[in-house]
Amino acid sequence: MKAKVNDTELYYELHGKEGAPWLIFSHSLACTVRMWDPQIAAFKDRYRILAYDMRGHGQSAAPTGPYTLEMLADDVLALMKELRIPRARYVGLSIGGMIGQHLALKERRRLVLVPRETPLNLAHLRNMVAVTEMGGIIMPPMPAFYAMPKTLDDLVAHTVGRILDLFGVRSTKVKRWQGLKGSPAVPD
Repeated sequence: MKAKVNDTELYYELHGKEGAPWLIFSHSLACTVRMWDPQIAAFKDRYRILAYDMRGHGQSAAPTGPYTLEMLADDVLALMKELRIPRARYVGLSIGGMIGQHLALKERRRLVLVPRETPLNLAHLRNMVAVTEMGGIIMPPMPAFYAMPKTLDDLVAHTVGRILDLFGVRSTKVKRWQGLKGSPAVPD
């Protein structure tokens, strides 16, 4: 489907149950809604999902640039208004994540950053402190070996599940900590 917002036409798809809480997926640079197909399949039974191609990508129009993060964030807000979505959880990757950061700070919503590059230099650390001071949460994608991952997909699914936990979105893909088998309880 397509919607005319902010003087451009955006392609979008709706999945999941009508009346369920909204979940928005925003793709990375040079990608389309298709990158979210596994997540859409995993969450469509519990959420009403909006996945869209940002301007200049996929089936959306590519008006003359330049594009700013504020413009891309305003596209999301305009699309939400057009589709009568009053409130939603938002998941973005790469530039989709940057749009989400802009939205979260602008709308005073929960912001979770998952830094993926290491080593971190002083500028990275200062920026993470600044985001934390503004109310954001920094969650490095550290592997949870207690989950006994067998594949790279297991590691990714666990990290994504932990991120979704921070937004109150429960995933069956996350293996929960069950304590050490056969060990006595740890005293308080």
